[in-house]
Amino acid sequence: MSRHTVRTGVVAIATCLVFALGASAALAGRTQILVSDGNATAGKTLQVKPFQIIWTGDATGVFAGRGTAGKRPKFGRLHWSKWTATEGKGSGANWLNDCIPFCAAGKYTPFNANFTAYRPRIISGFKVFTRLKVVYTGGVPHGFKRTGVFSLGHSAKQFFWNFPV
Repeated sequence: MSRHTVRTGVVAIATCLVFALGASAALAGRTQILVSDGNATAGKTLQVKPFQIIWTGDATGVFAGRGTAGKRPKFGRLHWSKWTATEGKGSGANWLNDCIPFCAAGKYTPFNANFTAYRPRIISGFKVFTRLKVVYTGGVPHGFKRTGVFSLGHSAKQFFWNFPV
């Protein structure tokens, strides 16, 4: 092999490593939030600036944007006005299913709210927000307080939201 071939090969490998390390560093630097219960997967169950967050295991509670209520709701997109490595601020609504007469036939009602994601931590190799503060700006759903903080729970790579107490 000629020196030129070896040098070209070394440069190509070094370039690939730089791009690979840069991409993983960029991904690691973006703080994500849990959008649905289950195995932690970047880009799926964990996202940056998500359009909605399913905070119950059965999807009877969804943080989403304002939209159309009813038996066939059209959730809007959450609006994030700020998203940094340490905090995310957004607005939308907590959509709750009344499960009457049962959940599959229930009606969703939105309760307008502001959201603050904070307390980033590295858990199971993922940089995630571990707290989500919800402040209702209009009516407050039965059984909720005007302000509540959801905390991220996990068992290995299973992530889930804990209801405020």
